[in-house]
Amino acid sequence: MFKKRLSPFACVIISLLCCIVTFVAVYSLASVERDRAVNAAREKGAQTGSAAADASDAGDDAARYEKLKSIIDYTKAHFLWDIDENKMWDAVYSAALNSLGDRYTFYMTADDYIANWTPSGGLVGIGVRYADDYTDGVFIVEVMERGPAYAAGIRRCDVITGVDSIESDGTNRDALVEAVRGEPGTEVKLTVLRDGKKLSFNVVREPLPGDSAYSIDLGNDTWLVCITTFSNDDSAKDIIAEIEKVRSLGAEKLVFDLRGNPGGSLDQVVETLDYLLPEGDIVSYNDLSGTKQTERSGASFLDMPMAVVCDDSTVSAAELFTAAMKDYKAAVVVGKTTFGKGIMQYIRTFKDGSAVSVTTSYYYPPSGVNYHEKGVEPDYTVEDDRPRGSAYFIDPLNNDYQLKKAFELLNK
Repeated sequence: MFKKRLSPFACVIISLLCCIVTFVAVYSLASVERDRAVNAAREKGAQTGSAAADASDAGDDAARYEKLKSIIDYTKAHFLWDIDENKMWDAVYSAALNSLGDRYTFYMTADDYIANWTPSGGLVGIGVRYADDYTDGVFIVEVMERGPAYAAGIRRCDVITGVDSIESDGTNRDALVEAVRGEPGTEVKLTVLRDGKKLSFNVVREPLPGDSAYSIDLGNDTWLVCITTFSNDDSAKDIIAEIEKVRSLGAEKLVFDLRGNPGGSLDQVVETLDYLLPEGDIVSYNDLSGTKQTERSGASFLDMPMAVVCDDSTVSAAELFTAAMKDYKAAVVVGKTTFGKGIMQYIRTFKDGSAVSVTTSYYYPPSGVNYHEKGVEPDYTVEDDRPRGSAYFIDPLNNDYQLKKAFELLNK
């Protein structure tokens, strides 16, 4: 067989190629090992740096606590007058949180927490709201249906002119109001003026249930449902029950009044919106671990014309209600831009009864647009010129431009 012999030049070229391939392979392997070593070193360095930073932070904290202790000890040893140590430490805790510049993050003493943030067993009285502008007695603007006054027969727009032995003289309304109050289980005799006639009622004072909503018939099958708060444990149940009541009375259109509503519990507003809205997201937020949570409504919803009236005293959870109803186009929104509190707080209590409120997350309504420090804008901006006293409740529709606009939109 014929065999072709390689020339010396070809042999040199082949040898050179083999060297190049060998060099590239060795270099590549070396590079891989080098990269592994570099990454391992970086990781180790990062861990070392993190540990060093943690140690540094721990050292800084220890130094700060030691400095604070030194200040307290020095002051206790040399201060001219007596020291209330509990008061001093409460001031330290308060100052630490106040320094963050967030009005919703603050410290509470045990007394503060009990007074403002824990259930008190309910108010005691007869279960009425009154107008503060009426002088010829106590003008009743609303009667709680589960309260003793309603059970006794007292109704909205009644005027209390006598309480036990005290009679109205045009200047003593506050004295009449104070006389209505008293111990639970005790009886009070009321003289009431209704349509020009004087009536007498004996009412037993009782602990009052939560009262989160009341309603007024506006005519033309349209009812006003005033939602006063979402802070009671049964707010959602109260609000839904009020809606069901007016529907049973023939309501075909609803106006929700959230002006002056200070907000309340996220759970309560979510439960209320679940009743009103179709299936979908209601609100998203981050929990304490930083994990995103989303509350959703179910498939059933209230399918009827609705409107929401709001203003700059519509706050927090009440703003979420307004935003969600607007985002789903479940209601037309009338009034003024809301307050602008789109953040949530957690409250942690301590063994001594004190507590802290700490802002932890933003609220995100269905649109995903947070309204903090901006508020929720109405679909129709209308200034609030309503009278604040008895005239409003005697004829609300013709004394309230915002409410009148909402009524017109539902009945056009």
